[in-house]
Amino acid sequence: MEILHETFDFDRSLKDIDGILTVTSEKVHKFPRIPTLEEIGDLQLFVAVCTVVYVRLRPKQDMSLAAFGASVSGRSQVITFRQRVLAQHLFVNLMREHKKCFDFMFFGDDMCCALDTTFQTDINELLELLAKLNSMLNILSRKSEKVGLLALEWGIGAHYGDSFVAVNRYQTQNERFNWSGLAFQTAFDLSNMALNDAPNTIYTSDVFYQNLKDKYKELLRKKDTSIYTANIINRPIKDWQTENLESK
Repeated sequence: MEILHETFDFDRSLKDIDGILTVTSEKVHKFPRIPTLEEIGDLQLFVAVCTVVYVRLRPKQDMSLAAFGASVSGRSQVITFRQRVLAQHLFVNLMREHKKCFDFMFFGDDMCCALDTTFQTDINELLELLAKLNSMLNILSRKSEKVGLLALEWGIGAHYGDSFVAVNRYQTQNERFNWSGLAFQTAFDLSNMALNDAPNTIYTSDVFYQNLKDKYKELLRKKDTSIYTANIINRPIKDWQTENLESK
């Protein structure tokens, strides 16, 4: 990727610092969806309503060994660079199937995506992609084992709500937003809970669940008043895995 070089603009940076530090929450403009660049205009901060998908990865935990503080002989207890790159590749390419996919973020072994899910059909289509993602991560994990690497486990979180966005006007169009806020924190919390409580599953918030059609709601079960869980897969991908990986 080509790096675009710019001369540091001192005055512009001061304006950004003052503009962001002094703005109050009451003055932050809220969009009911992810806005276009034209709609953002000169805004330095804004709130957008969207869906956030967050995925956390780690090597599969061997509880019998962990209980004694032992490790798998000759193998590092971390995700390898190859596994991380492949997981990110799967995540990006699957999420890009969604016509409302907007932006990606990567933090170590964590992966995150923001989607402009304005309509209920958008969230239903997203659940289908999460089932595919769950299945493809299963294939990556099994193939990792077959070449002598540790198996993987993961947690997937999905939440629809407010995201707090800061605009970085120094960067290129595809990298100009810094995301935070309740939607990202909630999606992170859900993925972390899934990873620790029930690895290789999907946890969604109640608001995400309520926007699913009845057929898809039946695939999830209620964990508590605000969380729903699902261990869903893509059947054709699972059938391929069974035929090509499990039977050999």
